Amino acid sequence: EDATKRADVIQRLDKAIKDAKAANTAWDSVERGERLLVKEQQRQALEALGLVSGKYEALYARADQALKRMQKDGTEPDEELKRAMFEARDRLKEAIAVARRLKVDEDAFGLRGAETMRKRLHNMLEDLKGAIRVICRVRPLNAKERSDGEASIAARFDMCTVEITQEMDMMRPGVVAALAMYERGEGEAPKPETTHYSFDAVFAPGTQDEVFQDCAELVQSALDGYNVTLFAYGQTGSGKTHTM
Repeated sequence: EDATKRADVIQRLDKAIKDAKAANTAWDSVERGERLLVKEQQRQALEALGLVSGKYEALYARADQALKRMQKDGTEPDEELKRAMFEARDRLKEAIAVARRLKVDEDAFGLRGAETMRKRLHNMLEDLKGAIRVICRVRPLNAKERSDGEASIAARFDMCTVEITQEMDMMRPGVVAALAMYERGEGEAPKPETTHYSFDAVFAPGTQDEVFQDCAELVQSALDGYNVTLFAYGQTGSGKTHTM
């Protein structure tokens, strides 16, 4: 009820200020009205932050239990919980941005509490994704390789899988016999061997922005004061420095 009344006060104040400006009312009166409006908006923002932060305490407790289960027996948290946490974190982030835009005092309790809850939710989400994540980026053929007629053996099978197509191994049992039958028109040509490898994400090669978006949340964790390590591993010329 108080929140509804405050919203009504803010709406009427805003209208009164606009009417006063249109009527060329004395500037000091308009200025007092604008200061009062900002103060009411700040109070409204702090109240909203307090309500939102308190509401997500129970959600954080659920996530904490899910993380402990995952660490104990590998039970994956359900997708509904993850979605709720993403939504909670983003709503908090938006509410904090509004409060900062209204220049709410940095030491205000509501703002501190909301920022603390945002950090807790954000880093809990990162923990639920797993402490170690491996992402694969497939390097495309360079100009020389293309001019030499080389072909890529690696391709993105889906968002988390790389498919490797090997050259036909003549030493593999049955390959020579199958090839001989095919040449006599008695069967199908033996197919190249394909192998699938799973990762947390695969880029083939993806843009720099796409790669960054996949690790941007870890950058936020580092800014929040948590320890984070990102490194690239691969042979010479595979694009490690470019990716980093």
